[in-house]
Amino acid sequence: MNPDEIAALLDSLGIDLNSTEMRALGAVLELSANLYNPVSTAAVLERVREKSSEAPTKNWVYKCLGELERKGFLKVDKIRQPYLYLSSTADLVEGVQRLQRNASIRIRRRLAELRRQVELLESVTVEDVCSALLRRAAPHG
Repeated sequence: MNPDEIAALLDSLGIDLNSTEMRALGAVLELSANLYNPVSTAAVLERVREKSSEAPTKNWVYKCLGELERKGFLKVDKIRQPYLYLSSTADLVEGVQRLQRNASIRIRRRLAELRRQVELLESVTVEDVCSALLRRAAPHG
Protein backbone atom coordinates (compact mmCIF):
# COMPACT_ATOMS: atom_id res chain seq x y z
CA MET A 1 0.00 0.00 0.00
CA ASN A 2 1.32 3.43 -0.86
CA PRO A 3 1.17 6.32 1.64
CA ASP A 4 -1.87 7.89 -0.05
CA GLU A 5 -3.83 4.63 0.18
CA ILE A 6 -2.87 4.25 3.84
CA ALA A 7 -3.93 7.84 4.54
CA ALA A 8 -7.27 7.22 2.79
CA LEU A 9 -7.81 4.02 4.79
CA LEU A 10 -6.99 5.73 8.09
CA ASP A 11 -9.33 8.57 7.16
CA SER A 12 -12.16 6.12 6.41
CA LEU A 13 -11.57 4.58 9.84
CA GLY A 14 -11.67 8.01 11.49
CA ILE A 15 -8.00 7.95 12.48
CA ASP A 16 -6.11 11.23 12.30
CA LEU A 17 -2.47 10.52 13.11
CA ASN A 18 -1.93 14.19 13.97
CA SER A 19 -4.75 14.32 16.52
CA THR A 20 -4.15 14.67 20.24
CA GLU A 21 -5.84 11.30 20.64
CA MET A 22 -3.25 9.55 18.46
CA ARG A 23 -0.41 11.46 20.11
CA ALA A 24 -1.71 10.28 23.48
CA LEU A 25 -1.82 6.70 22.17
CA GLY A 26 1.75 7.07 20.90
CA ALA A 27 2.83 8.29 24.33
CA VAL A 28 1.16 5.33 26.07
CA LEU A 29 2.80 2.92 23.61
CA GLU A 30 6.23 4.48 24.14
CA LEU A 31 5.93 4.66 27.91
CA SER A 32 4.39 1.23 28.45
CA ALA A 33 6.89 -0.71 26.36
CA ASN A 34 5.66 -3.89 28.02
CA LEU A 35 2.44 -4.88 29.72
CA TYR A 36 4.01 -4.55 33.16
CA ASN A 37 4.60 -0.84 32.87
CA PRO A 38 1.26 1.02 33.00
CA VAL A 39 1.50 4.81 32.88
CA SER A 40 -0.36 7.69 34.48
CA THR A 41 -2.23 10.49 32.76
CA ALA A 42 0.42 12.91 34.01
CA ALA A 43 3.16 10.88 32.29
CA VAL A 44 1.15 10.74 29.06
CA LEU A 45 0.49 14.48 29.21
CA GLU A 46 4.19 15.20 29.79
CA ARG A 47 5.22 13.00 26.84
CA VAL A 48 2.64 14.57 24.51
CA ARG A 49 3.81 18.05 25.50
CA GLU A 50 7.48 17.08 24.94
CA LYS A 51 6.76 15.90 21.41
CA SER A 52 4.30 18.58 20.33
CA SER A 53 4.22 22.30 19.83
CA GLU A 54 0.62 22.25 21.07
CA ALA A 55 0.10 21.78 24.79
CA PRO A 56 -3.18 19.96 25.46
CA THR A 57 -4.76 20.25 28.88
CA LYS A 58 -4.87 17.38 31.35
CA ASN A 59 -8.65 17.18 30.91
CA TRP A 60 -8.22 16.88 27.16
CA VAL A 61 -5.74 14.02 27.62
CA TYR A 62 -8.20 12.30 30.00
CA LYS A 63 -10.87 12.61 27.31
CA CYS A 64 -8.52 11.20 24.65
CA LEU A 65 -7.51 8.28 26.86
CA GLY A 66 -11.16 7.48 27.57
CA GLU A 67 -11.95 7.52 23.87
CA LEU A 68 -8.94 5.31 23.11
CA GLU A 69 -10.16 2.84 25.74
CA ARG A 70 -13.65 2.86 24.21
CA LYS A 71 -12.14 2.13 20.78
CA GLY A 72 -10.09 -0.75 22.20
CA PHE A 73 -6.66 0.80 21.64
CA LEU A 74 -5.61 0.62 25.27
CA LYS A 75 -6.42 -0.91 28.62
CA VAL A 76 -7.10 0.97 31.84
CA ASP A 77 -6.34 -0.13 35.38
CA LYS A 78 -9.29 1.44 37.21
CA ILE A 79 -8.52 -0.22 40.53
CA ARG A 80 -5.74 2.21 41.33
CA GLN A 81 -6.12 5.95 41.69
CA PRO A 82 -5.15 7.72 39.56
CA TYR A 83 -5.99 5.37 36.70
CA LEU A 84 -3.08 3.76 34.87
CA TYR A 85 -3.00 3.10 31.13
CA LEU A 86 -1.18 0.59 28.97
CA SER A 87 -1.23 -0.49 25.37
CA SER A 88 0.41 -3.10 23.20
CA THR A 89 0.54 -4.20 19.60
CA ALA A 90 -2.32 -6.61 20.36
CA ASP A 91 -4.43 -3.68 21.60
CA LEU A 92 -3.66 -1.75 18.41
CA VAL A 93 -4.71 -4.73 16.31
CA GLU A 94 -7.92 -5.10 18.32
CA GLY A 95 -8.70 -1.39 18.02
CA VAL A 96 -8.11 -1.27 14.27
CA GLN A 97 -10.15 -4.44 13.73
CA ARG A 98 -13.04 -2.92 15.68
CA LEU A 99 -12.84 0.29 13.63
CA GLN A 100 -12.72 -1.74 10.40
CA ARG A 101 -15.81 -3.74 11.38
CA ASN A 102 -17.72 -0.60 12.34
CA ALA A 103 -16.68 1.25 9.17
CA SER A 104 -17.62 -1.75 7.03
CA ILE A 105 -21.08 -1.94 8.63
CA ARG A 106 -21.57 1.81 8.22
CA ILE A 107 -20.48 1.74 4.56
CA ARG A 108 -22.65 -1.31 3.76
CA ARG A 109 -25.70 0.43 5.25
CA ARG A 110 -24.98 3.56 3.25
CA LEU A 111 -24.47 1.48 0.10
CA ALA A 112 -27.82 -0.25 0.62
CA GLU A 113 -29.50 3.14 1.02
CA LEU A 114 -27.83 4.44 -2.14
CA ARG A 115 -28.97 1.34 -4.06
CA ARG A 116 -32.55 1.97 -2.91
CA GLN A 117 -32.28 5.56 -4.11
CA VAL A 118 -30.89 4.45 -7.49
CA GLU A 119 -33.74 1.93 -7.88
CA LEU A 120 -36.25 4.66 -7.11
CA LEU A 121 -34.65 7.04 -9.61
CA GLU A 122 -34.61 4.36 -12.29
CA SER A 123 -38.22 3.32 -11.64
CA VAL A 124 -39.70 6.75 -12.30
CA THR A 125 -39.88 8.43 -15.69
CA VAL A 126 -39.25 12.10 -16.25
CA GLU A 127 -42.84 12.39 -17.44
CA ASP A 128 -44.12 10.97 -14.13
CA VAL A 129 -42.06 13.49 -12.16
CA CYS A 130 -43.19 16.40 -14.34
CA SER A 131 -46.82 15.29 -14.09
CA ALA A 132 -46.59 15.15 -10.30
CA LEU A 133 -44.99 18.61 -10.21
CA LEU A 134 -47.72 20.06 -12.41
CA ARG A 135 -50.47 18.53 -10.24
CA ARG A 136 -48.91 20.08 -7.15
CA ALA A 137 -48.40 23.45 -8.82
CA ALA A 138 -51.92 23.63 -10.23
CA PRO A 139 -54.32 25.71 -8.15
CA HIS A 140 -56.85 23.65 -6.28
CA GLY A 141 -60.28 24.60 -7.32
